[in-house]
Amino acid sequence: MNFYCNMKYETLLQAVQERLVEIIYQAGLVKSDLVEPLGFASRSSVGRELTKVRTSFRSTLQIMVLTQNRRLQAGGKGERFTVTTTNVNTLPDCEEVLNALRAINPLPEGVSWGQVSADMGFTSRMAAHWSFKKNDTPVIFFIQLLRLYPQIGGHLEVTTEGDKTLRIEVV
Repeated sequence: MNFYCNMKYETLLQAVQERLVEIIYQAGLVKSDLVEPLGFASRSSVGRELTKVRTSFRSTLQIMVLTQNRRLQAGGKGERFTVTTTNVNTLPDCEEVLNALRAINPLPEGVSWGQVSADMGFTSRMAAHWSFKKNDTPVIFFIQLLRLYPQIGGHLEVTTEGDKTLRIEVV
């Protein structure tokens, strides 16, 4: 997936990554405790996930559940990224809200995936759309999407039939 991270948003992503590391240690966990639940091969794979530009939103949500955090908030340079969950207590609950998120069209009226591709630096319209629909959508994708298109309202929110709620917000 050819994807360009706008360096303007990298500071906010790094704040999210630092906050994830904080909540892992506050919960009394170490990276090796996360290998199996997150589906990684080794402790160093978990470490790379927490430092690379493509840190996945799925892993972020799973870490929130494993550390029993309902809210992840991180900020940098006057911006704040917040993920809030309600009734998301298990890893299957994570999958349920992620499936609900992938089922929506996050784009504002009049904006196409082609426009998103051009604005976010993807190589094609399909690459941008696929990045949103796949399991390991990067956190930076949501940061960029919510910052580039203020008409979205600064947040995405989904609620499942089982009253599990996920809200992603950039302010």
